[in-house]
Amino acid sequence: MVRLLLIEDENDSAQLILSFFKKKGLDVKRASGLNEARELLKEFTPDYVLLDLNLPDGSGFEFIPYLNDRYPDCKVVINSAYDTDEEKERAKSLGVISFISKPLNFSRLSEAIGV
Repeated sequence: MVRLLLIEDENDSAQLILSFFKKKGLDVKRASGLNEARELLKEFTPDYVLLDLNLPDGSGFEFIPYLNDRYPDCKVVINSAYDTDEEKERAKSLGVISFISKPLNFSRLSEAIGV
């Protein structure tokens, strides 16, 4: 079973994404910020992290090196409204496998996660 950690602070978006991926059969956990994500990662090792960039307790970009260091097999997908060329280049340089611009695009999300 594919395991996905969703890090998203917007409740409506998070609920839609959770529902979508649970219906696809994924084991999905959600954190609303980076500190909560760190706590979840103590007990849950995801195959994918779906990461927002603008979070209440920091930038998603700050979290990617933490993931890469501790969970090298985990793939990171960014889903953000902050989608300038600079952000996309930075994501690529950090090893992000896909950068999906908001609003939600479920076909692109599904394609990025491979389900």
